[in-house]
Amino acid sequence: MIPVMNKALISIGSNEDSKMNLQISRRMLLEHLGEVSFTGEIETAPYGKQYKAMFLNQLAVAFTDQSLEEVNNIAKEIEYLLGRLPEHKKQGVVKVDIDVFGWNDEIVRPEDYNRPYVQDLLPQLAELLKG
Repeated sequence: MIPVMNKALISIGSNEDSKMNLQISRRMLLEHLGEVSFTGEIETAPYGKQYKAMFLNQLAVAFTDQSLEEVNNIAKEIEYLLGRLPEHKKQGVVKVDIDVFGWNDEIVRPEDYNRPYVQDLLPQLAELLKG
């Protein structure tokens, strides 16, 4: 039986050790999901009063036979392994934030999808999906 391939649209962001944390996140997403393509990185101003440091963001598209729940669990596991803790949010620290905002042809996290950096990177994501 041929596995059903799901398409996950993923946002990745960091404002602490950003280059390294995005690099490790990419490697771990590839290890866990297999077929993953990434946009370029862009630096963005923080949103929300508690965040002071600039963010580094990028998007990814993954094709996987795993479920949305499994992919979300992988994202949270990567965040945990990179040291993300609940109290960091209050401190304005985001070691890494990985969210699945699109699943197949549905936007599952509209609040993430509508963020300016996601909108800025969507043309690159569209190019990846064409290729």
